Amino acid sequence: MVFADDAAAYGPALALDLMNGIEKVVARHENGSVRMTAFSDLLKSKHRSSVDEIHAGVGPHTLAKIIFTSGSTANPKGVLTTHGMLCVNQAQMAAVMPVVTARPPKILDWLP
Repeated sequence: MVFADDAAAYGPALALDLMNGIEKVVARHENGSVRMTAFSDLLKSKHRSSVDEIHAGVGPHTLAKIIFTSGSTANPKGVLTTHGMLCVNQAQMAAVMPVVTARPPKILDWLP
């Protein structure tokens, strides 16, 4: 699955052949030639109570993502990253670069 905020802005990228077979979820939807799922439709799930229960169970020690190393010295390895680790990283950045707290920053976390 891939998520994009704006279907109009990211529609051309979502229409690339390499995106075939991947569900595309967008916050702002437009009717176009590429099939996309509106994020608002996902929020209407009949399983909402189980989603809320799972969300309530997320805490600092919960796995947020797995980041893979480059593999420059051996095979790439998965680095388990928790929500707490992500929060500490943001606090560290704010401590050493106070300018990032002046206004909400736009941070690029990863490039393909």
